[in-house]
Amino acid sequence: MSGISRSEETITDDFLLDVWRAHLREVTTFQFNKYEESFTGADWEWWLTDGQQWLGLLIQAKRLGPKSGKYEAIRHWVRSAGMWQIDRLQKQASLKGIDPLYCFYNHCPVWPEGLTWKCCAAPHNLELLGCTVAHATAVQGQLAQGGAGLPKMSKVSYPLACLVCCSASTDPDRTLPCGRTTLRHGCA
Repeated sequence: MSGISRSEETITDDFLLDVWRAHLREVTTFQFNKYEESFTGADWEWWLTDGQQWLGLLIQAKRLGPKSGKYEAIRHWVRSAGMWQIDRLQKQASLKGIDPLYCFYNHCPVWPEGLTWKCCAAPHNLELLGCTVAHATAVQGQLAQGGAGLPKMSKVSYPLACLVCCSASTDPDRTLPCGRTTLRHGCA
């Protein structure tokens, strides 16, 4: 271990660049700077297409603290807006008519104790756990129950791949936006 920790912003920059390189025609990304984030409640806005339909998402990223095992900044008060970041995210998504999501960066060297695996198509896979997504409404429910760590958020989170390439009938609770669309891609 180098003792060097990658920030949430660095992870997001690298992630969005990787997605852009791999999906030039299927994904359009609008990344927000810190000033814009205070208005949107989001780190980026995504528009995904299958060539026929578009799916818009407003996304706030959170990194799992390597020592605490919690998403340390998930309860963030936006002073300029006078509200919690999650409320700002949901309000802005509603105004845009798109879904608000959280993207969780989960670096875990071993399978976490107490984890709930929500993907119905893929077997338990530590690599797929690295980046998970959850609807902001579901995240807010977990926060209300006192949860800010991976085991608690895993109850409402899915591997990122489930958002666009799940071969099974995803999200029986219909809390992920892809459960309400016909947008599907084959997994690699």
